Amino acid sequence: MLRRARAEARRLITWARDKADALPYGRGLTPVWATTAHTPSPLARAEDPKRRRDALCEYHAITDGHAELTSAPWYPAIAGDVLHIHYEASGQMSAFGETYVIEHSDKEDGLVLRLLAHTSQDPDAVGFYAPGMVGDPLMEPWMESGPASLTLVRDGRVIHPGR
Repeated sequence: MLRRARAEARRLITWARDKADALPYGRGLTPVWATTAHTPSPLARAEDPKRRRDALCEYHAITDGHAELTSAPWYPAIAGDVLHIHYEASGQMSAFGETYVIEHSDKEDGLVLRLLAHTSQDPDAVGFYAPGMVGDPLMEPWMESGPASLTLVRDGRVIHPGR
């Protein structure tokens, strides 16, 4: 009887592992997006589970993105860091970039992003991330634009190269 219970347990574990490997995303699995050349932002990764109404996978996509940022050796941001965001061409918009500086704001009482420069033909389409989340100005661009679109410079050295 014990032998039959162990065999049944092995069968169920194998079945569960096969089912888990077939999922597009889940804890401990390689997500589908990780095998592509361009890794989308954490919010973009959460869209597919959201459409499938898979709240657990949606939650993991967002918390994994947060963990990627907060576990980076250069995190948290400090005053004086420079953040450049590259936007790919889409629809009628051509590719462009924005450059922000991270600085302490007495008004907001914490670190914020201030737009320094941009290469967009449409000046109304820039500055979206300024001032950002006070105290953690990298969180919003990291989660929305994604790590591949960001380049972070500290003390004249690139500390996060993006792509």
